[in-house]
Order: sequence, then structure tokens, then C-alpha cells
Amino acid sequence: MEIITKEFELTEKEIFKIGITFQLLPKIKWDIFYIILGIGFIASNIDIITTSIGIFLIVISILSPLINIMHLKQYSKSRQIKAFLGKRLMIIDDNFIDTKLANGNEGKYKVNNIVKVLEQKEYLLLYINKKEFLYVPKNAFKNQEDYQNVIRLLEHNSIKFFH
Repeated sequence: MEIITKEFELTEKEIFKIGITFQLLPKIKWDIFYIILGIGFIASNIDIITTSIGIFLIVISILSPLINIMHLKQYSKSRQIKAFLGKRLMIIDDNFIDTKLANGNEGKYKVNNIVKVLEQKEYLLLYINKKEFLYVPKNAFKNQEDYQNVIRLLEHNSIKFFH
């Protein structure tokens, strides 16, 4: 089996969206917790210290997501990310996933070295280690059969899927 995807592009915008989804949204629960805790301190109004702690918690919980968004935006435009941006296609067979970028760079990864797959509505993230992944938009597959064949190949290699 050999599947060649259509050419697709990884953009700064996509990197930013992925970062928001997997770095910022999981932390929102803690920010909400700190806002509620801060309101509780202020409402108790026992003394100036508890009010100050409450205000501090609320301010930090509001600033934290804003700082994270600014950091993600800066990261998505960084020089180290530029190497991963641009048009590419993938060639997937039973043993390897080859990425071929329009700028001439290439990458080759063993299928059985993929540690997990994160399946989202519009794309797959094929993790090659704990922090690095291959981005594959679902619409890059030429047809549904190619997409299903890749999914079966990954499942056959006992790769864990997360949604």
C-alpha cells in the first residue's frame, strides 16, 4: 500500500490554532477556579489581606490566558517554526511516512515509531515523540478510502488514538 496525499500547507495560523486547542484550553479550568476562589476571598471581606489575595488571584487568572495567547502567537511566528511551515505532501506506506516539503526538505519516519495519534475534526496529529508531531489535514487525503487505509495501518501498529 502506498498513499500519496494531496499537497497541503501548514501555516502560522494552524500552528496557533493547535496551540490554543492543546495548551491554552486545558488550563482554562484552573483560571476559572482561581477567579471563583478570588471572588470568595473578596466576598468574605474578613480583612484587607484576604481582599488583596482575592484581587491578586482574579488578576492573575485573567492575565494568564492573555500572556499564553501572546506567547503562542510569538511562537507561531518564530524562526524555529518557519522550518516546518510551507507546502508539503506525504507518502505513506506500510513502513514509513515520508514528508516532502516544497522547499526541498524531507523527513522520513517509521510508522511503528508513531507513539500516538490525536484525531481532531479537521486533522490528525501523528506524534513522533512526546512533544513533536506530524500534522496531516484530513482533506489532504485524495479520498475517504485512503484516509481509512491510513487509520487501519496506524491501528494495526497498535498506536493509541485520542480524540
